[in-house]
Amino acid sequence: NNWRAEALNAAFSGRGGHQMITFKFREQQLLWIFGGRGGDNDGKQGEIFYNDIWVATVTTTSVSPTWTNFQDYYKPNVSVPWSPRTGHTVTVLPASPGNRFGKIVYLYGGFNREEGFLDDTWVWRPELTNG
Repeated sequence: NNWRAEALNAAFSGRGGHQMITFKFREQQLLWIFGGRGGDNDGKQGEIFYNDIWVATVTTTSVSPTWTNFQDYYKPNVSVPWSPRTGHTVTVLPASPGNRFGKIVYLYGGFNREEGFLDDTWVWRPELTNG
């Protein structure tokens, strides 16, 4: 068995219903966490839905990556326009000769208490992000 638990090294608390993917951004291979649902385990804080993005550099020597909020680390004015959610999907369409914008990230659907089940699709082109 090659699985082992690693330290999280993150400023965010535990969550579920998020999406974790990996792709290269500005020549760095990164792990990405999008949104999800959290709260405290004793029920006092209640349920919280997130629309945040966290990134961690992936290397062959770093087993326990340190997570950084994408908006704080890369460009403070990069907005995350989609509403907080859990249970959504995120996928990356790789760059191709017919795709002049490079890779495209898609975020679809999910759920939150205010809006219920979501059927929106959000598109981001990382190569067009300045800063």
